Amino acid sequence: MTEKTATELPAKLLVIDDDNYVRSSICMYMEDLGYDVVEAVSGEDGLAAIAALKPDLIFCDLRMPGMDGLEVLGHVTAKSPGTPIVVISGAGKIQDVVEALRRGAWNYVTKPIEDMAVLRHVATQALEKARLQRENEKYHAYLEEEVVRRTRQLAKSTARAKLLAEEANAANRAKGEFLANMSHELRTPLNSIMVLSRVLAENRERNLKNKQVEMLEQISSSGHELQGLINEVLDVAETESSKILLEMKMISIEGFVTRIERIASPMAWQKGLTYSIEVAQDAPAQFYSDELKASRILRNIITNAVKFTSEGNISILVGRPAENIDSRSRHFDRDNTLLVRVTDTGIGIEPSLQERIFSIFMQADGADNRHFQGSGIGLAIASRFASALGGDILLESTPGKGSSFTVLLPTRPESDEIEVRQTSRHPFSISEDRNTTVGTGRIRFNGEKILISDDDMRVVFNLSAMLETLGAEAMISGTEDGILQRLQESQRANSRPIDLIVCSRQKLTNEVCGALEALQESAPKLIVLTGDDAEDKANSEIPFECHSVVSPPSYQTIVPLIQRLLW
Repeated sequence: MTEKTATELPAKLLVIDDDNYVRSSICMYMEDLGYDVVEAVSGEDGLAAIAALKPDLIFCDLRMPGMDGLEVLGHVTAKSPGTPIVVISGAGKIQDVVEALRRGAWNYVTKPIEDMAVLRHVATQALEKARLQRENEKYHAYLEEEVVRRTRQLAKSTARAKLLAEEANAANRAKGEFLANMSHELRTPLNSIMVLSRVLAENRERNLKNKQVEMLEQISSSGHELQGLINEVLDVAETESSKILLEMKMISIEGFVTRIERIASPMAWQKGLTYSIEVAQDAPAQFYSDELKASRILRNIITNAVKFTSEGNISILVGRPAENIDSRSRHFDRDNTLLVRVTDTGIGIEPSLQERIFSIFMQADGADNRHFQGSGIGLAIASRFASALGGDILLESTPGKGSSFTVLLPTRPESDEIEVRQTSRHPFSISEDRNTTVGTGRIRFNGEKILISDDDMRVVFNLSAMLETLGAEAMISGTEDGILQRLQESQRANSRPIDLIVCSRQKLTNEVCGALEALQESAPKLIVLTGDDAEDKANSEIPFECHSVVSPPSYQTIVPLIQRLLW
């Protein structure tokens, strides 16, 4: 909500705080911005005002005599979860804020409030978020009504149509199974996303404990599941269009194998399966294809293999076919063909069902979808992408013993416009190792001390949580004096020195730089968080070696850099 909107259509704001000065200051400031402000001196009065006025936004102090802010928060989230409530906490009461956010607070403000503009920003953000949620609910209700309406129209049209061929019946059965499966698949991740994301909505700024970490992991997992379903729907739409858009280029086999390993590793690990990837001696050094489409093919096949394998292993072979192959679609010349074979020890596929496995919305058995969750379109997408790339997928399967999917892709374009450059390379293989993977896969630190300091606490807490999860000892300092104190403590006897400092450029005051220079050879490594790439120039003012990372740093950018500096 902008200030202009607040003036034209005043939003009702309830301020609950037993501190007369704080409450009056907030009320006067927000009234000047055009809000219709009501105040309450206690939690009990606040609940009465909520019931009577139904405010659009609530500011609530956490520490109050009698009914405190957490109790008020519980009533609001239980009876009116769509009403944004912002908690006000005294300095140093970080655990109260964490608990409030866990219980459903939308945001928080700390006392003393040095910059009243923070209230305007928090209020605007909360009201805009509430507005978007209401619009989203209305939109979903509209979509449901539209689906019902169009479904009824389709049913009437079908009833009027007199030609009900066997293909149409089969298609309708397949669609029915697909919609039933999708309904089941969507409920679980959507419930997790809606409930847990609301509880932890603004919790990026906290140093999370184990329980909060588990909740975030559940949200992340659900988000990935939903993302996967959306991707499959988009892939189906693309494969059913008149033309599949391809971005063809030469692809390094080594880089492609790394991508495959990153796909297979977490899937197999989560299922408790062993896996291996072997690159044969005769494997081509590179091949000509669309990297995203080729990766999608392998992702769908590996996902299928892991899903239908309860125990045993997944093995992946990269090389060339043993001989020239005539598949369903074309003739493959061994010398110009890449072979990727994914073999599992799963349930296998009955011979009579092996053809339908590549049909859209189909699995080996529709009933299996409730036990082996999935939409039944992954292999169909893989088959269509392979065909678009000039390749094919072959299947060999024995019920009860497992399946082997062989992906064949051409290594060079059909025309000779692009020269295929062969490079010397040595064959390599990748086997299961839970602490090391190819490239920037799983990394584990060994208790290295890393000091983190930045004005943006979201960066601090996100980075500290990430590094602690990977085995480092993360320390936090909010001020330049804190950095100096940490450096002094680390130089004491029987204390492990700080190995690395990650901080913003603003934290490197003359005093901090002087302390680091005085340490000379024993000084910790330094990573400077910058606002953008252009700020790298500011590092030239630092009188010692440092490295820059654009803030906020991602896992892919900062963890490999830390690994390189410390190892």
